[in-house]
Amino acid sequence: MMLQGAIATILDRQLNKSDEATALLDKYYALYSSQPGAINLMIQKANILNSHKQFAASAAVIQPHLADATDQPIGLILSMTSAYATALDGESKGQEAVDTLTTLVGRRPDLLDTGKVHESDFIYDTTVNELIAEKNYPEALKWAKLELCLAGVDKQALQGSIARLASVWLAQDPSGASMSAFVAAIKQPGARNPLADVPPPTLTFESAATAVSGQTLHTRINVLLAGGDTRGALALALKGDGKKINGPSPEVERVLLASDLNFSRVNAYIAYANGGGGPDPLAESAAIPDAGPKAAPATTGKG
Repeated sequence: MMLQGAIATILDRQLNKSDEATALLDKYYALYSSQPGAINLMIQKANILNSHKQFAASAAVIQPHLADATDQPIGLILSMTSAYATALDGESKGQEAVDTLTTLVGRRPDLLDTGKVHESDFIYDTTVNELIAEKNYPEALKWAKLELCLAGVDKQALQGSIARLASVWLAQDPSGASMSAFVAAIKQPGARNPLADVPPPTLTFESAATAVSGQTLHTRINVLLAGGDTRGALALALKGDGKKINGPSPEVERVLLASDLNFSRVNAYIAYANGGGGPDPLAESAAIPDAGPKAAPATTGKG
């Protein structure tokens, strides 16, 4: 299938024969559709159609395969939904793209993982940008906050999530007042944080088994944080997955940041875990506050 894909690329890009390229992909998909990875041929077809601004045709290529997308490897899901979201954006159907991604996340909660895990911030980039384009700033802010809460203290992931927050606030208020207040609050305990009252987006995980069983510790914590349950997330992070950790736990670090929305307790925890002495900042962990309001109640999906 790689050979057929390469031939289609040559036909499209070098010979300017996109119709022949897509016909070739259709032919070989019909032959190999039952084989693993065959959907890549349709993804390539959709991308060719997108490049020629045939957005409706591109969306029609991917849409029938979305129901089975959750059974695919994470990289393939991201490639498929990226092509589909591009097509919907081209048709000015940004909200439909957001709805599609929201449904997929409910079926595959590992899609919540931030860039450090999957080397892609596609989910957050698409939802936030499409919602900004729709001028739905409150919903865009929910997704941007969720990315921040899941990113933890990894420098690259944190910078990306803060940049996305800034894009929402500056689109809503070019004065930058909210962004300035956030920067001050994240450094100074007690300062009013403009994210404090922002709930996460409403996500419906299809069943407890889909959301938790068989998932990594990282993803299970993501599910709890996505529902605003920082108490449960901290308890799970402290319990761990049985692997020995020398020094601070990255999972505990990011739960503390999600809960407090500043670095004070995160830094104290890192110093304590590294043997720096001082009081244990988690001694009163039972009293950890939830990270602001929870998401709006959602109907439980199929079990």
